[in-house]
Amino acid sequence: MPENYREYLHAGEEIGSLFSMSVPSGVFDGLGGNRFSNRTGSSLEFMEHRDYIPGDDLRRLDWSAYARTDRLMVKQYREEVCPRLELLLDTSSSMALDNSEKSRSTLFIAAALISAAVNSGFTVRVHLCRDTLEPIPGDATRPASWDMINFSQAWNPGIALGNAYGSNITNIALILGITALISPIAVHSQVLRKELPILALVTGLAAWQLLDGEITRLDALVLLGVFGALMTWTIWQGMRKKEDALASEIKQELEGRALPLRRAIFWLVAGLLLLIVSSRVLVWGAVEIAQGFGVSDLIIGLTIIAVGTSLPELASSIIAARKGEHDIALGNILGSNLFNTLAVVGIAGTIHPLAVGPEVFNRDMLVMAALTLSLFVIGYGFRGQGRINRVEGALLMAAYIGYTLYLLSTVFSQP
Repeated sequence: MPENYREYLHAGEEIGSLFSMSVPSGVFDGLGGNRFSNRTGSSLEFMEHRDYIPGDDLRRLDWSAYARTDRLMVKQYREEVCPRLELLLDTSSSMALDNSEKSRSTLFIAAALISAAVNSGFTVRVHLCRDTLEPIPGDATRPASWDMINFSQAWNPGIALGNAYGSNITNIALILGITALISPIAVHSQVLRKELPILALVTGLAAWQLLDGEITRLDALVLLGVFGALMTWTIWQGMRKKEDALASEIKQELEGRALPLRRAIFWLVAGLLLLIVSSRVLVWGAVEIAQGFGVSDLIIGLTIIAVGTSLPELASSIIAARKGEHDIALGNILGSNLFNTLAVVGIAGTIHPLAVGPEVFNRDMLVMAALTLSLFVIGYGFRGQGRINRVEGALLMAAYIGYTLYLLSTVFSQP
């Protein structure tokens, strides 16, 4: 549910209290209900006559009418009813209700209907529709007091985007910051110098796609197309230019850790299986934490999951920096960020369109874009060799700490 979901529930409740639901008669206090309907039933309120049909209750015969008309007629009485509103709130994955305009409108309309029904003396029951029907967690007649609802339980766009963008922020600010503090990073590879502006352009494309608050399937396919083209270009560049600082460092690492083909295939398959299992457990744990602390999936994705998925980059970058293999350390981050922005978001958006709130662009995307631009400026080396020194590494670390503290402040400042 959106972080500010109570605002929409409260607004809907206030609007609904100004209206009432029409019931076809006045209010009274009977044995069968508190209102009359337009149908016939059992009450003491006479409604109309009808011709006698064999099998009718003889006690309902109106003998006075028979004396006047010489026709057997039966008295009919109004039905007493107790009106009830059964509201089904779709929170399935197909709705993708996670801080989107759709979720805000749904909450507002639901609260308004419930308030109008309560104002008219209705009994109200609200159910959450997922794989099964579940009762609303809280007093159904007071939407503004509802407990946290986990919209899109099977699909968590906040985690998908938070993981991708949060990992990019963590890679640049935290990992490169720590790596530069350990050993200043010098950029020798011409391939990396070409990928720095490409990463800046890709980040600009991602920001442009977020302007309308949604990653559509078309947007996702564009990202995947750019990723495919970039991979093709990178492979072509590697085959065309044999001598490059990055290629030399990687070749040196591979020669020192040569594996037989069968063993390499075994570890590749085993690693993929462990990755699938661990990623599922990671998402499950993150969702449970979000529900337990009342934190949005987006915040969890930007913090816990982003750091968790960036730990391999942290370890490899620190090891590479200590060995003096600076291009591997930087290439590790550039490749990871390009993959996150293009492939991770692209695959997620292809599976299901991602509806995002305005804070994703106004806060997270702007931070990611600023860090990416900063990395391009300090790492490209416009007047010579690119270099990230310890002072710049400390500034990156400070930026990450400030961003994380701001995220935590938004969590604890919620009512």
